[in-house]
Amino acid sequence: MVGYPNSGKSSLVGALSRAKVKVGEYLYTTIIPASGMMPYKDTYIQLVGTPPLSVGNIFSGLIGTFKEADVLLVVIDLAADDCLEQLEGLTLILRDREVTDLNGEGDIIAPICFIVLGSKAAHTDAELYLQLLKELAGGTELLPVDINGVGLEFLKDRIYQVMDVIRVYGKPAGKIADMERPFILRRGSTMLDFAGQVH
Repeated sequence: MVGYPNSGKSSLVGALSRAKVKVGEYLYTTIIPASGMMPYKDTYIQLVGTPPLSVGNIFSGLIGTFKEADVLLVVIDLAADDCLEQLEGLTLILRDREVTDLNGEGDIIAPICFIVLGSKAAHTDAELYLQLLKELAGGTELLPVDINGVGLEFLKDRIYQVMDVIRVYGKPAGKIADMERPFILRRGSTMLDFAGQVH
């Protein structure tokens, strides 16, 4: 997860994974990445809330972390008056550092799959800010979420879909299939890829 200070990244990691993360109402509560394992059906997806990113403030190593992610969750604070500036600032930083780009229509594109989240969706002004962000973001997907449950189940489904992976259930010779612990492979993987995970 990438976002400005106090945008709700760590809170979302905690809500989605039940990890014990440090959350505070002051700037730079998260100074090292906060991670947790999000349960999804019969597997787990690692979530990482990163230290804040803003114009003029980029922690060492963050850009490399973003480029290695399977999915980038861009978190915008729907309770903040500067939410439009957050989206513009993050778009600029990620584009300048070659994490994302813009297509001819001005929509955000990336070699890394990403989802823009509007956090704190239960806030009084969230709906107004969400509509403004949707206009600014063009065709980019923007999901409203809140740690109290708004949009979290849909977000879990969406993360899994965007990751474009499949679950493969193994069956040892002479035993019944293990339908509780699947192997996770990228869509289009081969039997050789599967064998590499088994052995």
